[in-house]
Amino acid sequence: MSDFTDKLNQTFPVRTAGALPSTRTYGMVEEALASDDIEVVKAELVHSRAHYQALEYMLNSEARLIETFLDGLANDPETPKPETTEDVVRILARVYGTVVLEAAYDTAHSTGFFMGVLGMDLQTALQNLYADLDWSDPERELSEAELQALATPPVETDEG
Repeated sequence: MSDFTDKLNQTFPVRTAGALPSTRTYGMVEEALASDDIEVVKAELVHSRAHYQALEYMLNSEARLIETFLDGLANDPETPKPETTEDVVRILARVYGTVVLEAAYDTAHSTGFFMGVLGMDLQTALQNLYADLDWSDPERELSEAELQALATPPVETDEG
């Protein structure tokens, strides 16, 4: 093990599989699935979805990630400084597996405020928490020509 890896382990310890959020909440999911109460199942589905989507959005929030790496970690005296390409890959992988994962986990729980206090649904809460992301869906949006075709009434002919 390199000196860099030793420092990395001290600063960002590898989480055990048992300490990961999905493992910790496994019992909650199992309990909900075994429940005859649809409200319990729905609540757990929203809870699981919040975690999944928060992680997905966190991983796609490039500006936040770059800020975390360059502004936060680069200036932190406790963070080991990579000297090789392997060190760079190791620190990026470790930060994704610790800092980013934990931030997404915490963000998912932050949706509770938006939902409970402000009355938002989960998607709207996440959109507020990740306001910096582009929420368009180009693959599902209509082009200007398609919109025009829909807006143009059909032409009736004398045939028939």
